[in-house]
Parts: sequence; C-alpha cells; structure tokens
Amino acid sequence: MKWFKFRNVALIAFLIAFVTFLSCSKDSTSNNEPDLSEQQVQDAAAAAEYSVIYLETTTSTASAATMAANTGGSFAKIMGAGDTTLYNGCPVITWNLSQKQLLIDYGEGCTGPAGINHSGNIVMNGSLSGGTLQFAVAFNNFTTMNCSIGGSMSYVMRLGYAEVNITNGAITCEDSTIKVDANLKITVDLNNTLGDPTDDSYTVTGEGTVIAADGTTYGIKITDPLLFYAMCKYPVRGVMEITGKDFTAQVDFYPESGDCDDVVEISVGQLKKKVHLSTIL
Repeated sequence: MKWFKFRNVALIAFLIAFVTFLSCSKDSTSNNEPDLSEQQVQDAAAAAEYSVIYLETTTSTASAATMAANTGGSFAKIMGAGDTTLYNGCPVITWNLSQKQLLIDYGEGCTGPAGINHSGNIVMNGSLSGGTLQFAVAFNNFTTMNCSIGGSMSYVMRLGYAEVNITNGAITCEDSTIKVDANLKITVDLNNTLGDPTDDSYTVTGEGTVIAADGTTYGIKITDPLLFYAMCKYPVRGVMEITGKDFTAQVDFYPESGDCDDVVEISVGQLKKKVHLSTIL
C-alpha cells in the first residue's frame, strides 16, 4: 500500500514537472519569435536603405540622361550643336560635344534638390547604336548621403523610359562596403521643364540583389512601382520585397499617405512595424 502511494506521488510529481517544462518551452518559443522578427525587420530596413541610396543616384542620373536625350529633339541634333550646359545648379549638368560626354558635376560638395549633400562627379559616355542612345557611367570620387558610390552602370534610352543595368555596384559607408546588382526600368517625367531637374519625378521597377558587408545576400524586387520626386530623398510610394536567408519582408513606402519622409512600414510574417530608414545605418 505504501509502495502504491509512493508510486502515485512520484507519478504526480513527474506530471507536474513535465507540464511545467512544456509551459516553459512554449513561453520560450513565443518570446523568441518577436525577437527574431524584430531582427528580420532591421535587416530588411538596412537592405532597403542601401537600395534607396543607390536608387537615388540612379534616378537623378537618369534625369540627366533624359535631359540630354531630349535636348534638340534627338541625339543627332545634340551632336550637331555646340557644348551645352543643361543645368547650372547643383549639380552642374553639361553635355561635352568634343568628348561626347555628359558630365554631372557636384564639385567639392553641394546640396541637391532633395537636401542631400553630394560631391565629386559622374561621367556618362554616350553613343548611338542602331538609333538607340546608350550611356556608360563612371563615378569619380562621387559621394552621397556620406557614402561613396562605385561600380558599373549603363543606360539604354528607350522611348519614354531608360533600361538601367547595375553591375558590381558598391556603396561604402565608413568602413563597410555593400554590393549592388540590378536590372531596372526608369521612367522620367521632366514635368515639361527640360532645363529644370528639380521638379522631375521617376517611376522605378525591376529587381536585383544587395550583398551586405557580412556577406549576406538579400534579394530585392519592386513589386509595386516606386515613385521618386527629385525634391525627396526617399520614394513616396511603392513596395519593395526583400528576401533574406530565412524571411521575406514587404517594405511599403506609402504608410504616411505619400509624405516626403523616411518612414516605411515593414511586414515580416504577422509583424508590421513603421521604421525611419534614416536611423538604420
């Protein structure tokens, strides 16, 4: 009888310990899930911020290329004209006939329409192939948002838009270098003011990859076209999908109804969080 009672007491003690273990394991798992999602949100935000840094350069460069393509009505007429200063602000945009180059020059440093300080210059070497205007881009000590930009970028100017290919793009911020590769389509709206890029807008679609400084690769896909204004640092509308090692995030640039700000809403699984991209790096 005593043995039976002892066995029952032991069994009850075991069950209590087992239930407690399960409860703790469940709590531990549920507590870790938000931590994991929070980290994924931060990773997605960093990938989005680096993408925007390169896209800001890409859109403003597309604006200059579109200005050149429309000056005189065609590339052939540009070639027949003298040297032309397309814009005498920040940056100074000049078409150099003798070198067949489009120069986007920020000099020692100046603040562009979006309030971003740039320095150095971008040279776009133009050519006409099969009636299509093409540019190869070279960065010379070019910096933006306190980061230096490098890599290979090419433009093919189509009717109404530009095809942009980025190969081995590099963003170096302090001691960290991030790699970017992308294929994009950019539509530039000059707003009927050919000589004034400050009121331009850009619609961007496409996809690519961002490789972080630690070697982590993120897939980038624009699932809803991004809308940039020349006066804004960040897109005011659109969605970017970012795929990491173990997550997929949606970055919505329209959480504040199109305000010209750095606020995005990032969704990972069931978690949604508003983030200020400018505070990420």
